[in-house]
Amino acid sequence: MKPKIVILCAMWKNRRVEAVTFAHLARLKRRVARKCTLLPIAIGSEGDASRHSAKSHKIKYVEANHVPLGGKWNVGWNEALKIECDAIVLVGADAIITKSAIETYVRWLKSSFEFCMPTGVSMFNPRIKKSVQIQHLNGARRYHTVGSGRAFRYEFAQRIGENPFQHSLHANLERTLSQTMALEVEFGRGVSMPVDKFGHIIEIKTKEDVTLMSTSQKDGVTFRVDDPSYTMSLIDDRRTAELIQSIWP
Repeated sequence: MKPKIVILCAMWKNRRVEAVTFAHLARLKRRVARKCTLLPIAIGSEGDASRHSAKSHKIKYVEANHVPLGGKWNVGWNEALKIECDAIVLVGADAIITKSAIETYVRWLKSSFEFCMPTGVSMFNPRIKKSVQIQHLNGARRYHTVGSGRAFRYEFAQRIGENPFQHSLHANLERTLSQTMALEVEFGRGVSMPVDKFGHIIEIKTKEDVTLMSTSQKDGVTFRVDDPSYTMSLIDDRRTAELIQSIWP
């Protein structure tokens, strides 16, 4: 039987980017249909505006207050737990997931690991043509699933519980999730995969200079500055790449 994978993403005032990433996700569902069933869920906070953005691409929609952000993610997490699935993957609504990344999740589900993550997520600003890629997760972060693309086997997600994210507005979501997971870590085994073995996840960041991240090793992460043309070459859907170039020429 084909595995069912929930793709859970959070939305917030980013219609132009969602026009790219949601259309890409709709096509991705069809492209991987022989190997797995993708079940996208979007958590929005803008009523009809965000609901229409999701549903126009046939993505299941759930409404939640944007503040506190941890509470918003908890609403989406619990919606995902209601679905009989094999895995839950967390990404932002700005994420482009490649076909090879989905195929990696399918292979991972055949292993004994209960959670997994990519370590080479790219962040790309097509408006100012700048790009970086995560190179290393250092220290304790090497052993926790953090960042876009983190994935949980369904049974492990159930053990983590209904409120993995703290409700505090200023809480670091990755840190609070890792702290919650620490309660289960003796029962859970995870794996981190470098980008050359995983596939690619590219986050579209149009409101920030992503290269500024490369000057810091904040929170145990190091970055590499990439040529934007290289980052565009990672996108394995021609229509997605063309749409990015048409919106941000």
